[in-house]
Amino acid sequence: AAERAVHCPQFAELMQVYSADVNVCLHSRELNPEIRSAAQELVAAAGSIGSLQARTVIEQACAADWDELLPRSLSAKARAVLGAELDFLSQLTADLLLEEDDSGGADGDIGVRLSVASGPQCPRFHVDRVHASVVSSWLGPGTEWLENCDCDRRWLGAPDVSDAESGLIRNPERIGRA
Repeated sequence: AAERAVHCPQFAELMQVYSADVNVCLHSRELNPEIRSAAQELVAAAGSIGSLQARTVIEQACAADWDELLPRSLSAKARAVLGAELDFLSQLTADLLLEEDDSGGADGDIGVRLSVASGPQCPRFHVDRVHASVVSSWLGPGTEWLENCDCDRRWLGAPDVSDAESGLIRNPERIGRA
């Protein structure tokens, strides 16, 4: 079973996601100030409408149109900056997870979710039932995970008891944060 998280300073190293003993690959990068500013504008726009939960599926073979995902109230600059970042992340996802088609492009669809939340999106630890996910946090505390050796999966989703109380988390100091 996949047991460990690996830090991947270079994007190419993210291919370790296919190693049998790896359950999380991490790549840290400095957030471009333009992305941070656009993300702050996105948070403000989401606050004015209450919250933001947007999803779409894109075909990697063609250019993505982010109009349905990004609030119309964003400035043209913020829309362009976030659109470019979403293009980059979707291309990274395609490069990592999709097979090439006969034309050399990616064959398959990518699901994209854009969220602005005032609290945890997933307040409990869980297992995603997907092959893999690329998660990017632009602002806020980010994402938490546990390596398999740091959790007792028998307690995943235990009813009427928190993850901290159930025995799921073997050592709270080992919770990974990105």
